[in-house]
Amino acid sequence: ELAAELAEQYRGDAEKLREAEQWVAGELDGEHYAAVNLALYRLHHTEPARLFDTDLLGELYRLAATVALRIEVKLYEMAEQDILDAEIEAQDDAAEARAALEQDNSND
Repeated sequence: ELAAELAEQYRGDAEKLREAEQWVAGELDGEHYAAVNLALYRLHHTEPARLFDTDLLGELYRLAATVALRIEVKLYEMAEQDILDAEIEAQDDAAEARAALEQDNSND
């Protein structure tokens, strides 16, 4: 649950989104990237007023959904890892504090 909440925060963080995108870059096959590029080509050559008369928006949303799912999964994985790292750091800090306290007590 905590990871899901953190992943939700990451969705609004441009830096985390870029990091997730870098992790997933290249995961999709060449056919997907070709479809994206061709859809963008079609978009460029479609008059905005005529856009709704085409299937281009539906195609772009379909292509975007594939990418979005991969990025969402990666954001969740990043959140899980960040939580795990924070827990390990907290444990290490607690162990250091106990060791310092024991050292101080043994010096008395």
